[in-house]
Amino acid sequence: MKKLSLITFLALVMSTGIYAGGDNGAAYDAQGGDRAFVGVEFGGAKGTVDTPTGTYKSDWDASIGLRGGYYNDVSRIYLSLHHINDDEGKLIDGTLNLEAMTTPYALGPTIQTRFFAGGHLGAVHIKADNLNTSDTDFAYGIQGGVLLDFGQNVNLEIGGRYTWSSLELDSFLGTYELQHYYSLYTGVNLTF
Repeated sequence: MKKLSLITFLALVMSTGIYAGGDNGAAYDAQGGDRAFVGVEFGGAKGTVDTPTGTYKSDWDASIGLRGGYYNDVSRIYLSLHHINDDEGKLIDGTLNLEAMTTPYALGPTIQTRFFAGGHLGAVHIKADNLNTSDTDFAYGIQGGVLLDFGQNVNLEIGGRYTWSSLELDSFLGTYELQHYYSLYTGVNLTF
């Protein structure tokens, strides 16, 4: 029931506020209106899997991600792709992300900061080398963090993401079910 409520909430947010526009940032954004961006992120991720013998909690594994989309001074919408690799296999997810952002705050003549929070929907794929199996399933979650804008074309992003899924892997040892995974990351975005 808790998963269904969260999925309903995220779907409602993404369908009713798909891209909240605004001109309240016209003074900050010299180009005005929406801006496109592409970015890359690096970080670490952990996950929890129910196994035939109990619950397994992974160690921190390296993660890398790519993203691209649009933003203005009040929101961002973008597609992202994340890859997490460990000794036992790999996890790849692709999601549609929608985030609300605070008004930019000046930290200096060319540096501004803002906070963001939002949700994501998409798919997760796991390939478990040690079980010789793989599968893909639905994924959804929340994220938040801070953006530091360095002028008009570059920003640094520090954030966290928490993702739920009920992906099941069937193997000769039994069923393995991914419960959730989370990551902490630092990213760089180029805007144009």
